Amino acid sequence: MLTVTVPPAGTVLTLWLAGVGFLAIAGLTWTTSFRLDVVSHLVGLVGGAAAGALLAPAPGDRSRGGGAAAQVSLSAIALAAAGLRLLPKPIDLAEPLGHYARTEVRLAARTAELTASAREGRLSPAAVAAALKEDVIPSWHELRSILPEPDRLGPRQQGLVALLNRHAAAQEELWTLVAANGAPEAIAARAAEIQALRGQLDAHVVKR
Repeated sequence: MLTVTVPPAGTVLTLWLAGVGFLAIAGLTWTTSFRLDVVSHLVGLVGGAAAGALLAPAPGDRSRGGGAAAQVSLSAIALAAAGLRLLPKPIDLAEPLGHYARTEVRLAARTAELTASAREGRLSPAAVAAALKEDVIPSWHELRSILPEPDRLGPRQQGLVALLNRHAAAQEELWTLVAANGAPEAIAARAAEIQALRGQLDAHVVKR
């Protein structure tokens, strides 16, 4: 049967200071990079402290051998296996971001084509509006639905997803106004908003 040994006061203070330092570094790093899996590191910190308390021999006691370590190792393996099944899988943004980028390129080419056709008289305003309503506007709306919910994302991921949502919403509103032959002032305002959001997105990607 395992017993918990209380380490000397100096050891406790050292471990406490190391734990506080770890938490400070992890918190600082997590706010600047969403690539760090803070939860896993915290689990390792707590698990290591627990294993140390269980395995540390009492002063002058040399009776503990490898049996206690084996028990702790087996328990850790069992907990890790349970965690893999029970904990939610981390969100991978690569697929939705790739889809967003490809769709944005396609829609930019499509709207440029429609605008040029209208300017050159090859398409009537009604035909351009129909094409926008059939493809461009629904596609921008669909892009907003593929982005993950922010509650399971890190701070930087949340910021990126929020910008993408605002960008897609502004694009949808812009082309809805164009299709409805909206006021030029409103169209210009949406275009300016999209340009500003694009600058923020570019800056966000560079900072990553």
